[in-house]
Amino acid sequence: MRCYQCNSPLTDEDFCVKCGADVTVYKMVAKTSNSYYNLGLAKAQVRDLTGAVNCLKTSLRLNKNNIKARNLLGLVYFEMGEIVEALTQWVISRNLKPEKNAASVYIRKIQSNQNKFEAMNQTIKKFNLALKHAKSQNYDLAVIQLKKILATNPRMIKAQQLLALLLMKDGDYGRAKRYLKQSLKIDKNNTISQKYLYEIELQEYELAKDSTDTFLPKKKKTITDNKPLSGNDVIVPPTTYKEPSNGAITVINILVGVLIGAAIIWFLIMPARLQSQMQEYNKTLTNYSEQLSNSSAEITSLKAQVDKLTADNEELKSATENVGITVDNVAFYDAIISGAYAYMSGDKVKAAEAVVDIDMTAVNAQEAINVYNTIKSDCFEEAAKTLYDQGFKHYGDNEYTDAVAFLERSIKLNPESVEAVYYLAKSYESLKETDKAKQYYQIIVDNFADSFYANEARAYLK
Repeated sequence: MRCYQCNSPLTDEDFCVKCGADVTVYKMVAKTSNSYYNLGLAKAQVRDLTGAVNCLKTSLRLNKNNIKARNLLGLVYFEMGEIVEALTQWVISRNLKPEKNAASVYIRKIQSNQNKFEAMNQTIKKFNLALKHAKSQNYDLAVIQLKKILATNPRMIKAQQLLALLLMKDGDYGRAKRYLKQSLKIDKNNTISQKYLYEIELQEYELAKDSTDTFLPKKKKTITDNKPLSGNDVIVPPTTYKEPSNGAITVINILVGVLIGAAIIWFLIMPARLQSQMQEYNKTLTNYSEQLSNSSAEITSLKAQVDKLTADNEELKSATENVGITVDNVAFYDAIISGAYAYMSGDKVKAAEAVVDIDMTAVNAQEAINVYNTIKSDCFEEAAKTLYDQGFKHYGDNEYTDAVAFLERSIKLNPESVEAVYYLAKSYESLKETDKAKQYYQIIVDNFADSFYANEARAYLK
């Protein structure tokens, strides 16, 4: 154990022998943190992962520098299928202790298979999408997403529990129990899974009880129920209908009916239909004629406008030549005015991006130089930081295309930000744009050789 103030080794005394700091409370807190770590380790060994997470979180609340507890918490999260949570704990652990840290090994093993890592990382997005479908009552879509998640990451307990809950809603208790038992094989004392199993058993008991209580013998039919009517019960009226003795009459009647139907179609229906088609054709022809006339008029009007604009353009060119203003000067003043307006409006990002491309070596106007310098000193650094934060957020959300857009704008304002260059290279790497990734990794090697990211950049380039 080391002193929290000077980092020197502590003895059995209640004070640091080097700096004299009182370490009584510090020792007690560190020992309590280690006790919770040991308890979490014991629970993890018997697959009580939920209990292990609670103990290890308590250990870290007491001592955030407890590297063993943080690494074990990452392993427990990984076993529960929570890849992002596991990586978060290991990255924090590596930042707290860069050298001789098992977290570096864990991170390297996960990132060694990039395709598998990306597939596992996508399961979090899919789970959030499934949860959104479930909340909006699109249960079928939610079930499909959850099955895809479990095919990629079969140890994700949250996905198993949500799928079981949706199956319970549909009354499919057998499959729901199967998913819950799979989750309990991973985490034996998971409270949510046990609660769902209890509810299933309760529902099954209620169903069995209801079916037993409502059972009744079937009513037997008596002989008189189906007794046919006879004798004086039925009076049959006399009829004069006689079946035809010859089938030829039937055939003749059918042929006559067919001929009458054909005649009705030919003399009544067909003329009306032909007349309707002819009216529709005439109407269409009239519409096309009107459209053609309107198009001719519009073409004539547009030609006149083009001629007028051409003349105006020539007149403006001659006017600008007379007063000595070039197109470049117009663009320069446009940029300066836009930047100044954005600066006065409080939009530092827009102000910085408006003037960043101006070549100030060709500017002689002192007022414009003063405006540029004011915007540069007050906006460039803050705007670059804002754009970097947005790009880093998109990178963390696996939205690499948006991350590239923001990080490139950030580097344009502050080329000295090694973090922006690094995450821009990582974004291009995730987008499989190898050439651009190499370009920015090479910038890190050339311009930031002593930085934390240089070794990774060299490894990628090799």
